[in-house]
Amino acid sequence: MVFAVEVTAMKSLGFSKKILLAAALIVVVAFSVFIVINDYRQRQSLKSSVRSELQQLGTLTTQNIQTWLESRMQLLQSMSQQVAADGKELPQLQRAIGLPAYSESFQLSYFGSTDGVMFSVPSANRPADYDPRARGWYKAAQNAPGTIVTEPYIAASSGKLVMTMATPVKFQNQFVGVAGADIALDNVTKIINSLNFDGHGYAFLVSADGKILVHPDSKLVLKNISEAYPTNTPKIAAGVSEIDSGKKPEIISFRPFKVSRRPTGTWHWYWNRIPPTPC
Repeated sequence: MVFAVEVTAMKSLGFSKKILLAAALIVVVAFSVFIVINDYRQRQSLKSSVRSELQQLGTLTTQNIQTWLESRMQLLQSMSQQVAADGKELPQLQRAIGLPAYSESFQLSYFGSTDGVMFSVPSANRPADYDPRARGWYKAAQNAPGTIVTEPYIAASSGKLVMTMATPVKFQNQFVGVAGADIALDNVTKIINSLNFDGHGYAFLVSADGKILVHPDSKLVLKNISEAYPTNTPKIAAGVSEIDSGKKPEIISFRPFKVSRRPTGTWHWYWNRIPPTPC
């Protein structure tokens, strides 16, 4: 009788252990599932936060750059009106183009007349046979309804990244020449490079055809975006997307904004930021 009781107690104890083990296993599985779900939700929440931040920062940044560029365009248009009002004789050109408002905002401001005369501030050493009418900026502006903007390029004289704006000058509805200005993009570069991502990303500008215009790595300026991203080159399109650059997953955001007319039509720039994907 005693023996039977002991055996029953042992069997009962073994069954209890199984119940405890099963219960513990259920708790572990449930906790693991909770961790996975919670981690997924945190990732999604963080990604959503990053996307929202990118869009907001992109809007503000592009507005700042666009405002800066448009202010230069307005200055150039003001200069062209001044030239038209004062006349294209040398003393009048010196007074109109040499105003501090223009010389302080433009790296080089100038006027090319229909008779081939070129005047600039500051003055520049040009070949004796230099004819502004043969230049691309003159030809483009001559047939344009308003101000045209060239693609950024490295100026031979300063080594800086600049762009040329040019606008037709008319007197009594008659075309008399083209007013132009070379504008250093130092301020645009400062705006882009000043964006703070706490070491988790950076911003740069790229044209619609993939040419990098402003980048923290100066070696990539005026190179195609495929050279910065040889693996899985991102498609330049408005919005936020994720890519695998070959090093680590990244979130990339392109923000388009219109600069102005170009000789070949509408030109867009894109803004983006590349922070690491939350992990």
